[in-house]
Amino acid sequence: MRRTRVILAAAHLDHDPSNNRLRNLKSLCQRCHMIHDHPHHLAQRRITYLLRRAVGDLFLGPYARGLRYTDVTNPVGASRQTTIRLPR
Repeated sequence: MRRTRVILAAAHLDHDPSNNRLRNLKSLCQRCHMIHDHPHHLAQRRITYLLRRAVGDLFLGPYARGLRYTDVTNPVGASRQTTIRLPR
């Protein structure tokens, strides 16, 4: 016989941590909690990437498609005035 310890976590059903009403809370195991929050985490990750890109565009100019952040900020052998343009 195998014993497993399950740790319960309180999940906010509407993903709002400030809403602590009992009908908004559900007790889930950690795995089920992560499954429940997965779509929300993906949406938050997309927002974070878009915000980082917007800040980069604001201070560094538009991102070039297909290049990493380090390639755009410091291209090898390029001066700081160089602009990388790719066809749309």
